[in-house]
Amino acid sequence: MVKKILVFRGGAATGKSTAIRNLAKRKETKEWIIIDHPEFKKWFEGLKDKRDLQKKALFSLMKELLKTKKNIVLEEMSAATIRKYLGRHVKKQGYKIITFQFENKTESSYLRNVQRVKKKDKHHKKILTKKRVAETHKFHKEKFDPEGILINTRKLGKRKVIELILKKSK
Repeated sequence: MVKKILVFRGGAATGKSTAIRNLAKRKETKEWIIIDHPEFKKWFEGLKDKRDLQKKALFSLMKELLKTKKNIVLEEMSAATIRKYLGRHVKKQGYKIITFQFENKTESSYLRNVQRVKKKDKHHKKILTKKRVAETHKFHKEKFDPEGILINTRKLGKRKVIELILKKSK
C-alpha cells in the first residue's frame, strides 16, 4: 500500500487545525504521524533566523519519519516545498503527496478566529484583523495546488471533512 503525506493548506481559520485534531481521534489514523506544525514553530520563537532553522529541523525530522512507512499529516506546507527539500526521499520511500486546500468565507474565518482566541485555544493566542485574514485567504487562493483537493468548510461539517479526507487518502 502506498503511504501518503497529507498536506493541509488554506487561509487563516479555515479548519485545518480542527481537521487535524479530529483526524487524530479516529481509530483509522491511530498509526499515522501527525505533525503539529504551529506547535513545532513555537519551539523557535525568539531565535534569529527562525524560519531557516524551522525548515531545516522540520525536513530533517520528516526525512527520518519517511523511513517509518507511516502516513504523515502536515499543515502549513506546500507539496512543492516538500518535493523541493525531500523529493528524492519521498520517492525512495514510495510516498504520495496529497494536498487538501481548505477554504471558507473570509468573514466566517475572522469570526472563528475571534472565538478561538476567546476560548484560549492553545494555538491561537491573538486575534487577526479582518484584513490579515483576507490576505491569508487571497494568498492561498493564488497559490492553490492544481492537483489539490478543495475542502470547503463552509459547506461541509467537521464529520464530513474528515470523511472526505479519509476517502481521498485511501
